[in-house]
Amino acid sequence: MTDSPGAAPAGTAPPLPTRARAAARRVRDDRGLAGIAVAAGVGAVLRVAAVVYAARTPQGLFDPARYAGYAHGIAAGDGLVEPLTGQPTAYFPPGYPYFLGGIDTVLRHTPLTDDLALVGGLAQVVLGVLGVVLTGLLGRRLASPAAGVVAAAVVAVYPNLVLHTAVLLSETLSIAVLLGFLVALVPPGHGRWPGALDRRRMVVAGLLLGALLLVRPVAAGVVGAAVVAWLVAGEGLRRTALRTALVVGVGLLCLAPWTVRNVVRMDAFVPLSTNTGDNLCIGHAPGASGGFGAPPECDTGTGVQDGPAAEVEANDEKTSRGLRFLREGLADEPGLVVDRFRILVERDDDALRAVQSYGADPWAIGDDYEAKARLFDWSWFLVGALGAVGLVRLAWSRRGEQLLLPLATLAVLAAPLVTFADSRFKVPIVPLLAVGAAALVTWSGPAAREGD
Repeated sequence: MTDSPGAAPAGTAPPLPTRARAAARRVRDDRGLAGIAVAAGVGAVLRVAAVVYAARTPQGLFDPARYAGYAHGIAAGDGLVEPLTGQPTAYFPPGYPYFLGGIDTVLRHTPLTDDLALVGGLAQVVLGVLGVVLTGLLGRRLASPAAGVVAAAVVAVYPNLVLHTAVLLSETLSIAVLLGFLVALVPPGHGRWPGALDRRRMVVAGLLLGALLLVRPVAAGVVGAAVVAWLVAGEGLRRTALRTALVVGVGLLCLAPWTVRNVVRMDAFVPLSTNTGDNLCIGHAPGASGGFGAPPECDTGTGVQDGPAAEVEANDEKTSRGLRFLREGLADEPGLVVDRFRILVERDDDALRAVQSYGADPWAIGDDYEAKARLFDWSWFLVGALGAVGLVRLAWSRRGEQLLLPLATLAVLAAPLVTFADSRFKVPIVPLLAVGAAALVTWSGPAAREGD
């Protein structure tokens, strides 16, 4: 059989146009990686500046002050104990307290400063920059090299994420872990499924799931997002089941030591934490607004201040009440979901409030608070709107790996939509929306998806 006219003879080099396209693709990829590196550098500078300017010892009894108290107890060798009583507690997931506790331990045994807020913030700079890089990798693998650069740039300069670096809250750490988990599920080569996910990558994903459970367990629904995406991609029930079992199994192994600790120190089977009851009861008590509150119907008269046994008992009672309130008020639930969603998205100044210890430390940043809050809010409205459209477009592609990101966004939002909401609870989805926005503004048809 003769070759068709114009075809290259067998064994010869590819035609020049093909080689030229490959060379252009390599240049585009190299520029994309360089762009992500530049974004990471800009993000590092902004975050260091934010920490130097805004990191302060948290005041009051809000979450940042409680995390600092937990860190001091861990550094003193007492483990996770309630600062006011010195009694063991499991009220918060342990990941972030032990992250800060490790930093505080180093400060206690070195001639460095003892300023946990400053050094903790600088450690979070590293995590924030890692978040920039991981966002860029997600963008280039799910859309294009250009989308990776744009997504990384958005996260690098996004005001609320930058300022969160200076706050002793778990958002910066949880974002890095969540993005790491998603990047593990979207390998290079444009992350195409099926067949691109080997066992080693699944083990890494399982380790990151374990870290996510220990830091922000309410985001663990991303596993369900992965399962649905695998099935849509045609991975099949058997392969999907095996992958899920491996990822979840490794994740639960990471959680096991903490559960054993709770059996020993709390004298009860507490797989993770004892704040489930509060979340359910606050979210569904009669007259619930959709946001945080202290309804009298949820007051059991005891809690973490009364020791481990009372803490466990209060959690069980509040869980029971919360489920009962949910059943009795099921007709009100759709309206509450709308209220929770409104609370999540109507503002984005939670880091501004957190650096002032939620009003307990109204320092200089409050002089022009409203102007700063408007900058934060409008950044959110722009990224949120473009990102939502971009994620819908990714979902519309019907490709499993691109469906992963929209489903993961919904999974992260699920917990506050079924319990109670605060604007801070949406912070982990901002990088995912940044990828959606970047994919939308850089899309130029199939050619844009070549590379990586």
